[in-house]
Amino acid sequence: MREEERWLGAAEVEATYKARALSHASWGATLPHALGILQCSNQLGMSDLDLTRIAEHAEARVWADMVRAATPEIAESLGLRVVPFCGGAALVASNVFSVLYNRAMAFGLEEPVDEGSLDDVIALYRRDMPFTIQPSPFAQPPQLGSWLEARGLRSYFNWARWIRVARPHEAPKTDLRIEPIGPELADTLLDLAFTIFKEPIELRPWLGCAIGRRGWSFYLAYDGATPVGLGSLYVEGSIGWLGWGGTLASHRGRGAQSAMIARRIADGIERGCEWFISETAEDRPEKPNASFRNMARAGFRLLFLRPSYAHTPPTGEAPSDGSE
Repeated sequence: MREEERWLGAAEVEATYKARALSHASWGATLPHALGILQCSNQLGMSDLDLTRIAEHAEARVWADMVRAATPEIAESLGLRVVPFCGGAALVASNVFSVLYNRAMAFGLEEPVDEGSLDDVIALYRRDMPFTIQPSPFAQPPQLGSWLEARGLRSYFNWARWIRVARPHEAPKTDLRIEPIGPELADTLLDLAFTIFKEPIELRPWLGCAIGRRGWSFYLAYDGATPVGLGSLYVEGSIGWLGWGGTLASHRGRGAQSAMIARRIADGIERGCEWFISETAEDRPEKPNASFRNMARAGFRLLFLRPSYAHTPPTGEAPSDGSE
């Protein structure tokens, strides 16, 4: 990653995406959605630091609840735990070869990180497994990136962090049907999820623990009687997290995820949400990301790009941002 792209806050993100959209003819339909980020960027009435705290701490609470949902047997099998880290959290799944479930987030926003604490959190992770440390642009101190690089962690990719006020969003037209599901359809949803996302199969029992759990809602998109897409919503207090949105390749481009976002926003508003947050892979000309553009279309604000400083085992490949 280029040095100037590592610490991009809201204003820099907006300028960067506007410049990219205008300079890359290959983006085509991406252009209005990149510019659309600007239209909602200054309408939330709070500082970027305040919004970052909302988004980052809410994401940490999502994964803390996921770990609480695991049975003792599943937690032991996967090596699951969440460890506090300088106001944030370190998610650990020590027996899962994936940076998505081995990463530290939401730290350094109320209390600065020191080098001893950084060494302690790195020590939580196995050296023969990949993991990432993900500082937001407001994480303190500013030299965090240099400290991580000095410890051999390299920033391979950014995650885009999104936030949205809880105002209604009109569902787009689609011939697909969005339905909430309960535990009776857990296997159907999990079969679809592991087809779409290519997750390590050992995660299946754990992810299934959230279906039917208080605070969680899961949805399927149907083409007739056939499930072709999915999504989830976690609500805690006034904040709703949108996650696990995906559609079979055979049914992409038909509005499943746009409709899924609209349904989750509507349900979250009914449950008292004041904010919605989410994260996607970054949208780049060389690697377009439909989820990124769906969030922009749905009125989410691109708050910042969060770098992932990753440890890669000697025999491992460079970590992926989780997108296809």
